[in-house]
Amino acid sequence: MIGEVNEALLEMHFHRALIDLFRRRYGGRFLKILKPSPQQEAWVGFDQGYMDTTLSNDELFAELSNAIQNNLNNVPKFYFGVFFQFKIVHKMVRDSRLRPSNYSVPYYRVWLSLTPNRSSGISQHETLVRLNSIFGTLVNYACPMVFNIDDIWQAPDLRKLRLVDISTAPSYFSPDEDHFITFQRKDDPRPLWCSDPETGRSYGFSDWIPPKDFGPLNGKKLLDLIGRAYTTIRNEYHEKGSENLFYKTKDFFDIIPESFTIYEFTP
Repeated sequence: MIGEVNEALLEMHFHRALIDLFRRRYGGRFLKILKPSPQQEAWVGFDQGYMDTTLSNDELFAELSNAIQNNLNNVPKFYFGVFFQFKIVHKMVRDSRLRPSNYSVPYYRVWLSLTPNRSSGISQHETLVRLNSIFGTLVNYACPMVFNIDDIWQAPDLRKLRLVDISTAPSYFSPDEDHFITFQRKDDPRPLWCSDPETGRSYGFSDWIPPKDFGPLNGKKLLDLIGRAYTTIRNEYHEKGSENLFYKTKDFFDIIPESFTIYEFTP
C-alpha cells in the first residue's frame, strides 16, 4: 500500500514535471513556485535553485503590482495559477461492499473529504466545486498512480498522473456517507463518483490539451484570480478593483486553499 507517501510529498514529486510541461507549451524560464500556507501565514515554495522562498502577502502583492506597472526597468513575468488537489490513490485488492457493482478487483479508490473546514465552513470538495465556477480556472483532483515510496525517488512521470474533471462531479454529496472517486484501471478515462455511482471524466496529464481559456496570466489577472478565489469560497460578490482589500483580511490564509499553486516564469 501507499505507506509513508502523503499528498504533500506526491505534489512535490510532480512539480518539476509540471514546470517542464508549462515551459514546453508556453516558453519562458521558470523562476519560482508559491503556495499559500495557513501554518506560516505566508506564501511558501521554491525557486529555480530549489532554495526555499517565503513571501508575506504585502511582498507578493507588491511584486505583482510592479509587474502590472511593467516599466522598462522590470523583467517581464508571466504566471499560471492552478488548483490541483492532490489525493492519495489506494489500490483495492480485496472485495468489499464499497466496490462498484460493475468493477472487479483490483481497482483504485480515492477518498473525498466532505468535512467542513473550521475557517471557511465548507469542505475540501465543496471548495473545489466553487472554484470551478470561476471563468478560465483550472480545477482538478490530481490522482497520482504511485503506490510505493521507492517511486518517489524516481524521475516524475506525468503518465502516472490522472486529472479528474471536477465539473463532472454530482451536484450533491450527502455528508453522512463516505464518498470516493474510483478507477477500474490506472488509465481509466471514465472513473466513477461514488457512493451513488455517476460517471466522471479523467485524463492523463502527459496528453493534456490546455482548455481554450487557460493560459499565462499577467500580474493584474493573477491578482484578480486570487481575489475571485477568496470571494467565491466565501460566497461573496467580487468587485473589480478590490484586490488590494481582500488579502488584508485576517482569515485570508485560512480561506485560500493549499491546492492553489502559482508558477512564475520570465520570457
